[in-house]
Amino acid sequence: NHDEKLLQNDPHRPWPVKQRIQSRHGHLSNAAAAAVIEQLLPGKIERIVLGHLSRDCNSPALAAGAIQAQLEKSGRTDIEVFCATQGAISDRFSIGPTRGGAFQPTFESLFFETAAGPAR
Repeated sequence: NHDEKLLQNDPHRPWPVKQRIQSRHGHLSNAAAAAVIEQLLPGKIERIVLGHLSRDCNSPALAAGAIQAQLEKSGRTDIEVFCATQGAISDRFSIGPTRGGAFQPTFESLFFETAAGPAR
């Protein structure tokens, strides 16, 4: 994802690359992401996680700011906005209700199963 102004002013990308990034087959701008989220707002949304931000032509503050502005405009200040970064592991997020019981499967427990059985 990119900020349109930063992309336009980026001295390292030639004009044809900028055109491709901005095309309908290119990358999502912060404004376009905000427009998509606006269409999803009638749904049950508690958290928005932004990812795949351009290192050179975006920042977590710009991306989150675009989304926060759209949420405020729509009266949905109850939604948490989080920016995942390329260089760090993000927080863990709970998605949906969990099942009752002693063991809750996680990505790690499913991914690192051994021949002896699931990891616990």
